[in-house]
Amino acid sequence: MTALRTPVLLRLADVEPRPVSWLWPGRIPLGKLTVLDGDPGLGKSTLSLDLAARVSRGAQMPDGALGVSGGVLLLSAEDAADDTIVPRLRAAGAELAWIAQVPAVLSPDGETFPVLPLDTPALEQAITDLGTPVRLVVIDPLVAFLSEGVNSWRDQDVRRALHALASFAEMSGAAVLVIRHLTKANGTPALYRGGGSIGIIGAARAGLLVARDPEDPTRRVLAATKMNLAAEPPSLSFRLDVHDGQPRIAWGGESPHGADVLVSQPQDEDERHEAQDLRAFLRELVETVPRTFREVQRACREAGFDVHDTTLRRARKAAGIATHRHGFGPGSSVVWSLEDGHSVHIPRIGSSSQDVLPMHGMAHCDAPPLPPEPPPEDGPEPDAEGLFDPVLHERDAWGP
Repeated sequence: MTALRTPVLLRLADVEPRPVSWLWPGRIPLGKLTVLDGDPGLGKSTLSLDLAARVSRGAQMPDGALGVSGGVLLLSAEDAADDTIVPRLRAAGAELAWIAQVPAVLSPDGETFPVLPLDTPALEQAITDLGTPVRLVVIDPLVAFLSEGVNSWRDQDVRRALHALASFAEMSGAAVLVIRHLTKANGTPALYRGGGSIGIIGAARAGLLVARDPEDPTRRVLAATKMNLAAEPPSLSFRLDVHDGQPRIAWGGESPHGADVLVSQPQDEDERHEAQDLRAFLRELVETVPRTFREVQRACREAGFDVHDTTLRRARKAAGIATHRHGFGPGSSVVWSLEDGHSVHIPRIGSSSQDVLPMHGMAHCDAPPLPPEPPPEDGPEPDAEGLFDPVLHERDAWGP
């Protein structure tokens, strides 16, 4: 017979509110789980070591925010301590005495690889043994440390495993940063691109993404995919520099590229160049004067670009072009203009493009003066470019 289970009642009137504590204000909270996603080879591990170095010496965060000082615990399944982790930490200026790795745990069966959630108590012991308050725990990658029998694609398994890890984070007060690779499902929102069950990002209170900058393949962007505890922070750019033969993060300024735009970029080199050309063409098209969606579509078609609705929508957002609907009901039009305000005042939208000034040519391909627009169809102009749908959906992919 199953024993009776009784509730533990917490009266919220007895709870004393407290503010959220941060390792990196607005991006990585203390005492919580944060997920860092990204494709292989873009610098996720190097970025985590950059943060570890900053914590070890109490340095500022990359955006200038005040940092915290404390110990760091590393679990790495992909990099060796002697030829990779320690050299990279030194290149980042770390105080190595404050940083430790957990390569194994001791059990009655001998020395074994640490697994979660089984070895969560061992992590607690490691914090005690380090002898300093630990502020950052990095698990790289998460799936390599999940216990046998934990299916990373099964929501129930993942949530149970991460519940123990979240409890460890809360108990220790450390920020637990878990690293994942992205899936190949290009075109889906960034929140769903990380490997494994959606329960992984669901259990985290914050999510970050490392991706290639669509305007410069040598530059990377750190963007937020999820933030439950503060306003979504701006994206930051960085490069992988080399110092004493080791990669090192060289941080830049803010980036205009959000996570959803970053994961929607084509992976093929030729497709990336075509996407860049389309963005440049669109910006020049609306730089002098705003254009209706039909005008944009016709100009792109005549210049030889793909005019599929989702392709134009992606390019518009990446190019920083805003949309506005003018009018209501039959005869209304969707107008494209630059978000930075360089477009001149939006003129009255009539039934033909003769109300709009022609565009100047550009180096890649000149857009000819637009021919007269056909008579408007019954009903308002379609919302093909997603004016009222800022959330990117699975159907918005660049292609397979």
